[in-house]
Amino acid sequence: NVRDHLFAKVDYLANALRNVPGVAILSALDERRRSGILTFRVEGQHSQELYKALMAEQVVCASRGGGVRFSPHFYTTERAMDQAVDRLRKLIGA
Repeated sequence: NVRDHLFAKVDYLANALRNVPGVAILSALDERRRSGILTFRVEGQHSQELYKALMAEQVVCASRGGGVRFSPHFYTTERAMDQAVDRLRKLIGA
């Protein structure tokens, strides 16, 4: 149940990120290779700088694998994920 709930969070976040222009999801999302993390990059943006800017906006993330990693927890709300995506949009001008 926990795994399914966590994967639903990752799916929610992936769908939100797909609606942001220039975002490419780097994480595997297929059932055999997926995990509870989601790494993405934004075309034309330096990932390390984007990571720093997101952290400055109080978006908890990590710089990993050539992108920015979000790791929603079991208790992460949809509102918190929406706020993270909104702050990303603001930072990249989307």
